[in-house]
Amino acid sequence: MIVIATVSNQVAHTMDPQSNSSQGNQKRHSPIYTTSTLKVDSCLSSAKNACPDTFKLRQIGGKLGEIEMLVSGSRILEPKEQVILILRKSQSPKEADTYFLMDLLQSTQSIEKLKQIEEMLN
Repeated sequence: MIVIATVSNQVAHTMDPQSNSSQGNQKRHSPIYTTSTLKVDSCLSSAKNACPDTFKLRQIGGKLGEIEMLVSGSRILEPKEQVILILRKSQSPKEADTYFLMDLLQSTQSIEKLKQIEEMLN
């Protein structure tokens, strides 16, 4: 699915309820994920009926409390940012409204940055 969408909400979390807890003398950390809720502004994929009005996008990385996890070749979307995304749908029935980027950084482009590039070229 290819969409132009705007980030409306974000939450950072782990997938492990026992994460970031102490076990003996070691502190255990699970990967941090950021789940963004996006509103679809325009559907660019050929199957237009496949585009929801809103959807969740889960990305690896983010900031949870004082711990930040960065992933090389990826960036976390910004609140209220409008982006073009190339997505794949989650295969899990529990996550029917969740999508993932097809290919980290290459699957997301900021509309604002594209406008700036266009202005520089003209």
